[in-house]
Amino acid sequence: MKSKRQWYWRGWKVHYIFQQPTNDRQQNGKTIVLIHGFGANVGHWRNNISALVENHYVYAIDLLGFGSSGKVFTEYKIELWQEQLYDFWQSFIAAPIVLIGNSLGSLVALSLAAKHPSIVAGIIMLNIPDVGNRSKQIPPVIFPVLRLMENIVANSLLLRPLFYILRRNSTIRKITKLAYFDQSSVDDELIEMFSRPAQEPGADRTFLALVHYAGGKKFAPPVLELIKNITAPMLLIWGKEDRIIPFAQAVRLLKSVPEIRLIALEKMGHCPHDENPILLNGIFLEWLAENGL
Repeated sequence: MKSKRQWYWRGWKVHYIFQQPTNDRQQNGKTIVLIHGFGANVGHWRNNISALVENHYVYAIDLLGFGSSGKVFTEYKIELWQEQLYDFWQSFIAAPIVLIGNSLGSLVALSLAAKHPSIVAGIIMLNIPDVGNRSKQIPPVIFPVLRLMENIVANSLLLRPLFYILRRNSTIRKITKLAYFDQSSVDDELIEMFSRPAQEPGADRTFLALVHYAGGKKFAPPVLELIKNITAPMLLIWGKEDRIIPFAQAVRLLKSVPEIRLIALEKMGHCPHDENPILLNGIFLEWLAENGL
């Protein structure tokens, strides 16, 4: 039975859900931890958990600052969320796990596996932002100017009013549609899932902190730097119609790390697990079985 739970980490509330395997005769699969993307929460796995729990214990966790976890004004970076997940693993699991992440969640999964390789048995990534390598992808002359503009915006008095515009359901719907190739997937339940956390006390200050730190040099190491320390099997899934992180980034990554298995999805956007859950659940389960997980 799925249950919503709370855990206090460093004095901050962390929300997560947990579900036991539904197949009493087969519970040999590794525990799965689901990690959502930027601006999302555990609800984004709404159509995946029921398929994964047949033979697996499944946890889905709200990263600090998102979902129903604490709206904290702190220095947000991948290392913070990696430490949150590691301490969560120590507290509740303490056995090898499989990580499934979407976008930011993929980056957090890689960071955890690179820092603590012995606890990660496999990783499934639904696209991945290479935030730490951004300076190499932008012309050197332009990058300092870009950072200056970002710092001005992050400290501007206009940022808080912008947050109140962004958290409107109408605005969230427009932004969310950019992440989905199949617009019919953007239903009222999804918009409510995205908008509800933005109404909570402290959400505006959390937004300010996220904007300020997300573009900084210390936010995340380059993806290739993380991957070089990982020996667990990795599956990379990418929608060819991804307008948030273009598919071309998957092609570049594969050239540098050919041992990663890539599944390219036609007519699919940034959130394939929610856009076509039947297809993605099948891919998840097949890959887990192939790798004995």
